This record gives sequence, C-alpha cells and structure tokens, in this order.
Amino acid sequence: MINRVNFLLVLLVLPILFSCGKKLDPKPKDSIIIPAPQSIVLENRNNGVYIKNNEEYTLFVEKSSIDDKRCASEFRFLTKLKNGEEFIDENVEESLSYVYRFTSIDESIGVESIFRTKSILYSKPISITNLIITPKPTGEAHISLQFDHKPRGFTIKINNKDLGRYQGDNITILLEDREQNEIIITPYDQYNNIGIPKKVIYQNPRVYFITPPSNIKHILDEKMVLLNWDDVPYAKGYKIYDTNNNLLIDTKVNYTKLEINRCIEFYISSYNDYVESEKRYTKICEY
Repeated sequence: MINRVNFLLVLLVLPILFSCGKKLDPKPKDSIIIPAPQSIVLENRNNGVYIKNNEEYTLFVEKSSIDDKRCASEFRFLTKLKNGEEFIDENVEESLSYVYRFTSIDESIGVESIFRTKSILYSKPISITNLIITPKPTGEAHISLQFDHKPRGFTIKINNKDLGRYQGDNITILLEDREQNEIIITPYDQYNNIGIPKKVIYQNPRVYFITPPSNIKHILDEKMVLLNWDDVPYAKGYKIYDTNNNLLIDTKVNYTKLEINRCIEFYISSYNDYVESEKRYTKICEY
C-alpha cells in the first residue's frame, strides 16, 4: 500500500518539476547580443575632449594616444559613463591625436558588446568673436567676421541651406526674400576640426531700404480730400507731415483723409520697425 502511494506521489511531482524547470531555465549569456556603441558624442572643447554617452547601456571608455610616427600607445581605462552622462578628458595636448575605445556593458547581467573606436585630433575649437552684417538694397548682406584665432575657412548655412565653404573674413551673400533669415556660420581649422557655430537671425535687408508711397490718388469731397496709395513692401505704416515737418497722420493702412482749403501741401513716408523712408512731397488743389 505504501509503495503504491509513493509511486503516485512521484507521478504527481515529476510533471511539476519539469514544467517549472522550463520556466526558470535562464538564457545563456553567450546568446545575448548587445550592439556596439553608435550614439556617442566625441568633440573638441576649449578645456579638452568632450564625451557623452547617448547609449542605452553603460559605456566603458578607454584611451590611447598616437605619436608622431603614427604609433598608438596601449589603451588605458579612462572612465565609465551611464546613459546621458558626460565627461571632459582634460589630459590632451594641442595638435596631438587620440583614439578612444568604447564598449557597451549591461551591468545587470554582466554582458558587454564588441568595442568601437573613434579617433580625434585635438585642437581648441575656433570661435567667432565679432560678426557685423551690413545690409544692401539689392537684398544682399555683407558679413564681416573676426575669430579668436585664424581659421582655415568657414561654412555658411542660410535657412538650413548649405552655401558651401569660404575663406577670409569678409563675404557678401544674397539672402532669401523673406521677413527673417537664419544664418549659421561655422569655422573650421587646419585639421578640418569644426569650430563653434555662430547663429544669427537677420531681417531681410530690404526692410532697411523701404521707399515712400507712390501712385498717390485723391478724391475731393467738400472740404476734405480722400487719399490712397499703393502698398509699400515691408512697410508697417505711413506718416503724413505738413510743410513744417509736423506730424499730421500716422496710419497702418494705405488710405486716409485730410482737410483742404483750396490747396494742401504735405509730405508722406513709409516706415517699419527699423527705418522710415524718405519723405515724398505732394500738392493737391481744388481747381
């Protein structure tokens, strides 16, 4: 009887053991693959080489220097960065090259990726210390630049459009016919290392060269004269002055009315947030 009971217990326990074993069976580490690091920021800064880990996993960073004979030294541990962490390697010298070796590590299970290397030649990034833009009535802009040290050249983008590479410290470019232009100028050095970009938002040069109203028309109505004129591009309003330069009318629309006594003489101008045009003389008589 006892043997029969033990036999039944074994039959009941065996399926439980096998089923539990399947659920708890861990995945072998050598079957887990972590991708090699891809999203790493490595760039020159004034105080050293800047590194940022944009990877999902912890980043293991090693460093090697390259001598004049292009021979690399032994890699040495530099730092360990979690996702989003930053590091400045200040132990660098101007005009020397360095190789950084990056490995992603999943610390929760102790698995690491294959490594990836990136090299950089250290030089302090060039910055633009002064930028002067002079508008021209043609829609062009003359740009004068000053740098903290001499660049090999610089690139220009206007409204995210690449205009190419330039040299020197003066250039004239044609801006787009829109209210504002975004200009980004980025210097680069003799090693083609990118400097610090300079971004400016600049008004269309034509806003600085608006003209006075033209094609002024009038209608006489008893002791009043009704005026209208063509809209002036880039103008936000119009002013009318008497012959003594006293302001009579300030309007945002292209029409108005004035009192008239046989004849009236006045000056009219356009204006916007930046400039006022020259004044145009007009004379209207009832006869």
